[in-house]
Amino acid sequence: MQPENTFLLYTDIVGYTALLRADKSNARTQLDKFKAILEEQVENSNGNIAQHQRDSILATFTDLTDAITCAEAIHSELQSEQALSVRIGIHQGELEIRDEQAFGEGVLEVTQLERIGVAGSVVISQKVQSQLPSNERFPTQSLGEFQFRKVEKPMEVFALTSAGLTIPDIKHEEADKSRRQRWSRAIKVFAGYLVASWTFLQFVDWALTRYQVSPYWTDILLWTFVGIIPSLLIYLVHQERINQRKFLRREKILIPLNLLLLFGGLTVAYGKSDLGSITKNINYTSVNGQAVAKHVIKDEFKTSIAIFPFEQERGADTTLWLEKAISASLTSDLFTDKYLNSRAFLDTEMVDKINSAKLYGSKYFVDGSYQIDEKGFAIKSSVRNARNGKIIQEKTFSGDNFFTLIDSISIYLRQSVGLSPTQMEESVDLDFSSFVTDDFKAFQYFSVGLNNRDWGSFEKAIELDSTFALAMVVYATGLFQSNQGRLEATLLVEKAMLHRKKLPEQQQFALLVVNYILQGDYDKAEKLIYIQLEQAPNDPFMLQNLSILYKVSGELDKLKAINEKLFKGNPNPIFYINAIQAALMNGKAKQVEKDLLVLLEEFPQNPSMLDLLMDAYLLQQKYDQAQETVEELLLMNPNFEPTKTKLLDAIQYLKNNPIPEEWLAKLQGDYRSDGSEKITTLKFLNNSLLYTSSGTNGYFTYPISDSSLVRGFSNFVNEIVPLANDSEDVYGFLLKQENLDGRKGNYYYWKQDSLIWQAEELLKNRNYEEALPVYEAAIAKYPEHYYLYKAKEHVEFMLSKTEEEIENIYLRYVSEYSEGLQVWMEKGQLFFKFPKRSRIILRPISDHEFIELSDYNGIYIFEKEDEEVKGIYGKIYHKELKEWHPYEGWYQARVKMKD
Repeated sequence: MQPENTFLLYTDIVGYTALLRADKSNARTQLDKFKAILEEQVENSNGNIAQHQRDSILATFTDLTDAITCAEAIHSELQSEQALSVRIGIHQGELEIRDEQAFGEGVLEVTQLERIGVAGSVVISQKVQSQLPSNERFPTQSLGEFQFRKVEKPMEVFALTSAGLTIPDIKHEEADKSRRQRWSRAIKVFAGYLVASWTFLQFVDWALTRYQVSPYWTDILLWTFVGIIPSLLIYLVHQERINQRKFLRREKILIPLNLLLLFGGLTVAYGKSDLGSITKNINYTSVNGQAVAKHVIKDEFKTSIAIFPFEQERGADTTLWLEKAISASLTSDLFTDKYLNSRAFLDTEMVDKINSAKLYGSKYFVDGSYQIDEKGFAIKSSVRNARNGKIIQEKTFSGDNFFTLIDSISIYLRQSVGLSPTQMEESVDLDFSSFVTDDFKAFQYFSVGLNNRDWGSFEKAIELDSTFALAMVVYATGLFQSNQGRLEATLLVEKAMLHRKKLPEQQQFALLVVNYILQGDYDKAEKLIYIQLEQAPNDPFMLQNLSILYKVSGELDKLKAINEKLFKGNPNPIFYINAIQAALMNGKAKQVEKDLLVLLEEFPQNPSMLDLLMDAYLLQQKYDQAQETVEELLLMNPNFEPTKTKLLDAIQYLKNNPIPEEWLAKLQGDYRSDGSEKITTLKFLNNSLLYTSSGTNGYFTYPISDSSLVRGFSNFVNEIVPLANDSEDVYGFLLKQENLDGRKGNYYYWKQDSLIWQAEELLKNRNYEEALPVYEAAIAKYPEHYYLYKAKEHVEFMLSKTEEEIENIYLRYVSEYSEGLQVWMEKGQLFFKFPKRSRIILRPISDHEFIELSDYNGIYIFEKEDEEVKGIYGKIYHKELKEWHPYEGWYQARVKMKD
């Protein structure tokens, strides 16, 4: 056995087989010459012949310089022999001689090394090259790495480049073969990496869902696995060299750069993301007064779904209401799922749907179509990609039970947007009919009322299903917002409270919120809303209730913030305009001007924004800019001229006159409409008077003369004329309204204060003895308030009668009258109600005359003949003449006694 440090020289004749076939005699002669020259040079270089094998010879040397000198001498000697050319390989390794045959790894490696060379070349291994002297005596050139047969690791090969030697082409077949082998192995390992990575990702995704951890980790791991592929491929192809910590210059740059870009990209993409649990713990008091600790899904981990109207393909016009009803029903049913945010939109064009869904932050949106025939309903639900509107999944549901179909479609939609069975089981999935109604006709009336704000439809829905709590709370909210029946709204909420257990928890909270708002307990309402918003931050019903609450309570900063949040959840420009208007009402005109100028670059023809910009200019006394803004509005919308021209008149007045601060300041205060329950507040702000009403956004009015203010809208103009007594104390104002179509109206508002409110509260509580002196004091302070006198008459009348006498008076008028008018007695009070209108309480001022507190402008008089009630007619107060006059054309004949 030769030691491992033996240097092996292996050489053979290039093309000997071809030479032998052409001329055997000449071939043998040349072979003899080759052997003679080789033996001579090996001996001269202190080497030994280890093996002869036809046209190849293996020699051994103990000194590397001797081996290389021998190789150079062989080539030099053979250059004169034109018929002979050889290639030589030199390697260091062990070998064993048995029966004149050489064995060992060194032999295996040097023979393959030699084949890389060409005629006239000397090829050496990296192991040999590393031991060459550092001087320039033996220059070399790398030929690259080669994978040898039965050798585990690739070997880098070099060629001697001394004068007279041939340098093999680096594209030599052996080099290509070695390179292919390395890449083949790299591809196999890379394929295994992809399979292992995907399997690991599936496991991680399951584990994150199972233990409710942020799904962002799946995305981070995916991008990590993908991002390191360039560095991984470099390593797999050159792993032997890299394992020895030998890097090329480009690798020293590319690998760190790859990792740096990957880390930087992940930091930017997910640095601010919540990578912890997808749930959070909240503690609150339930609607039943019990302490509750609950795990809820954080909003950023919920899937958002925008739902649009379903188009009717076949059916009558009488079933068109289902277009919006289907989308609203699916929204309500999906909203009970803890992993989903759902919102119904009214867009019908595909472009608008895509834009709305994107602004809502939804990956998917839902629309579809429906048909109705004698067999029942066929509802086709389409789940679409929010980026392009293309259908992802589509399915048709058929049957004769509408409510069951809604349940089936909502389950299908949950599956379509990727919720797992485990996630679906975690949410309470009530049957749609169980928390709405199982009466389809009642549901129809409810849907029509919801779409058209038709109070009569709500009434019919509740009449058909007396447990329809959702209809009650929606109806009550609408009445309260429109200032058309606080009493009716309160009674509806009280009735809904009896059936609240059938509602989902979110809607039970909503019911309680409306109840507290009606009672004026704003702190409790706000607290309840925020408890619900912790669980569902984008609950549209709760956010709208919060907006109503802040309008009523006058908390303008909060109103601005909540409208901005509403806009993010529902890209309806009205929410953003409301937010800007709230800031303007809070005196932030300069900031509003700045924000609007930016917004108008995107929405240059938005009349509402231009209106608010005009306000911002006027509040800063920038009259020229305000005038230009109004003129721009008129240029875009010439139809506004009859109303907007009034604003130009106001601007001219402000330019030419000092601001009438004294009488504007006198106008400040709270006012009550004599025709509704609306409370209006006037507030002096800079050179304008801010007009706000409960449940509305309000607007600014500007002086147009020394005695009136105006505000021009798109289709009507309002003029405010102060009402003052001889002492110039303002006790009310007249609101003159003129519409583009020529219709005019005068509406009176009466100044209010704590004295009047105290008197009315005592009256409502039937505390007549205490109410009487308070009314007398209020009349002394506001002698122009005609309705106070009638309220005082009612108090005096009630004090003059016993409960039994009052009851007998009431019972006399209980009956049904024409046009569906109902008069009945309940809990010691007399009620009056027309269909589609809110009930009122009739309060007697005599044995046949009655007033009401929701509308100060009328007196109801029961007509009697021989003590028999024939009907009812009315009187209204003529403000200019300051007299009560019969209400012409209004008479309701008695039809029959009410049970």
